[in-house]
Amino acid sequence: MTIDMMDEHERSEYVRSWLRQNTMVMLGGVGLGVAVLAGIHFWQEHQQSRREQAQMLYRQLEQANEKSDTKLGTQLAARLRGDFKGTPYAVFADLHDARRAQEAGDLKRAGSILADASRAAKLPELKDLSNLRLARVKLADGNAGEALALADSVEGEGFKPLAAEIRGDALVALKREVDAAKAYDSALTLLDSTAAQRTVVELKRNDLSVAASASPTPVSAPEAMRMPMAPPTPMPEPPPNEAPATNSAPGETG
Repeated sequence: MTIDMMDEHERSEYVRSWLRQNTMVMLGGVGLGVAVLAGIHFWQEHQQSRREQAQMLYRQLEQANEKSDTKLGTQLAARLRGDFKGTPYAVFADLHDARRAQEAGDLKRAGSILADASRAAKLPELKDLSNLRLARVKLADGNAGEALALADSVEGEGFKPLAAEIRGDALVALKREVDAAKAYDSALTLLDSTAAQRTVVELKRNDLSVAASASPTPVSAPEAMRMPMAPPTPMPEPPPNEAPATNSAPGETG
């Protein structure tokens, strides 16, 4: 029997009975919903607090860099990586340490730190940035092939000009000048006309053009056959005080 078939009294009794049986379930559901909402709110506040702490530490790290306080900068970077692992600020700390290692000439350590930063980065932009800096380190360490692969892995549109420039640098190191020129042309197309880096890329592109024009153009075999041969060098005339050689025997006269 459906509720539509009940009279008013039966309906009221049915509703009261249903409420008696399901009140605890309803209260439990409401309590669970309140608890979930409270938990979400607490988690959001916790995450916001962590972000603010990490941001404050990173500001202190930047100030230490400006003052060239290497010791304090190293300590702050270590705290960011340890206490705020998984946040963008931990990746920023890796980038800081990698730059210090590169400045000290330790390319192996710089490369290792940047590879860790790339793996840990959750934001695509930070992954691209880590890979581009790693590509620079690979180039400086003589690994142009790895640098080229890293430049090719960049997906963010904002980093495409820099990736094209690094690709050109890697191709130059690999002696692929034609491909390098195309990469520099691509970088110039992507760069804004007022970008400071544009002048650097133009210089690199012009250097390739000068090198290509200075190289001798090889002559093909058919063209070499059509080229006129140089005339034979004439034999030198004998000195006038020397008589020409004859076949007469000694003592004979003509």
